[in-house]
Amino acid sequence: MRHSGSLRLNSNENSSSYVQFSEYGSFVRAMDEFRGMKLVRKEADKHVSVNIQVSFDKSKHLSESSVKRRKVIRDRLIEKDREKAEEEEKKLRDEREKKEKERWEEIQ
Repeated sequence: MRHSGSLRLNSNENSSSYVQFSEYGSFVRAMDEFRGMKLVRKEADKHVSVNIQVSFDKSKHLSESSVKRRKVIRDRLIEKDREKAEEEEKKLRDEREKKEKERWEEIQ
């Protein structure tokens, strides 16, 4: 089971918490157990409760294929940025070499 996101028990804030299950059976049991429940935080004489909204990933954002697709896109963008940085570095190095060559020719 992997957990992502955060949960703040403050009545003035909205937040989301996500739990990703590796087995479908565990997912179904959790859905059944948490449906209609509340999280409660007790501090001294103050009690705050929030409703738990149980649902599944209808957008398939966390599906294996979607995660792989985003990783491929991210890797391509990283590679493109790396190539661009290398190209800019090469251009600056070529300019420096050209200036050095010009200075050397002026000296001679």
